[in-house]
Amino acid sequence: MRFPPAFATYLQRLRSVTDNPEQELRWLLQHVTGSSTSAWPAAQQLLDLTPTQQQQLRTFLDDRVIARKPLQYILGTVPFCGLDLVVRPPVLIPRPETEELCSWLVDSVRSCLAREPSAQPAADAANRQIRVLDLCSGSGNIALSLAYGIPGCVAIGRVASQLIACLCRS
Repeated sequence: MRFPPAFATYLQRLRSVTDNPEQELRWLLQHVTGSSTSAWPAAQQLLDLTPTQQQQLRTFLDDRVIARKPLQYILGTVPFCGLDLVVRPPVLIPRPETEELCSWLVDSVRSCLAREPSAQPAADAANRQIRVLDLCSGSGNIALSLAYGIPGCVAIGRVASQLIACLCRS
């Protein structure tokens, strides 16, 4: 989608902090308007932002460009292995390399589980339950992605900070 000319200033400002200003502006606008990626607003709708939405967009742009705040902190969430994780300072933003590793691990474990004989005695199945302990788990991304992606996986994430623990629960 092409942005209306009125958004040229926003794109120019974002060019100073990102290699993909169009995508970042799209995400910021989706956040401001409450639109999903499948329901991207039309160009006319973008021009019809309410005064509150316009102010929120300007605030987000100032946070991103002037304060150099990471986009994930502005949006408040980050997609990770099919989940939307809450991220706010002081929680570190999950790295793409960590997501790649978790996806590989989920695929590998699921592949191993698929090769196992399905007729297992109940006691044997309980002993083979996959358990994960994630120490210093930050946003909980590793424990959550493994528990979400691996059938029967029990994952426990431990953090040292109560603030981070509250964010992980949300």
